[in-house]
Amino acid sequence: MSPDLIPTPLSVVNSFPSEPAQEDTQSVYIGQAMGIDYMDGLLIVSDQRLTQVHKFTTSGEHVGSIGTIGDGPGELRFITTIRADPIENGFWIVSHRGTRLVHLDLSGKYLGSVILPTAMRPLTVNK
Repeated sequence: MSPDLIPTPLSVVNSFPSEPAQEDTQSVYIGQAMGIDYMDGLLIVSDQRLTQVHKFTTSGEHVGSIGTIGDGPGELRFITTIRADPIENGFWIVSHRGTRLVHLDLSGKYLGSVILPTAMRPLTVNK
């Protein structure tokens, strides 16, 4: 990925304020970025601490976050690697401590999942 595609500033925080500052409408907290990929003009970042996927423009503007904690279809837990799927206009994310691949579109709609056999754990998804 070329350096001009990386948004600035992105920062990782170890604690969160109880309430965001009233004048602060631009900040997005990223608890622990575990993966990043690019598709459709967006950077998608997996956040393990918040169990969410954050979407940014290449200029760094936050355009949304998706993800629900849980064990049901489309729900995430202990997420790590993320890889874009431009064919389905979505992404695959390694979830549940490397035991499940979850497929979501950019709006957060559930597209499917795969339970990984024990022999494949831990797993990272490479292009």
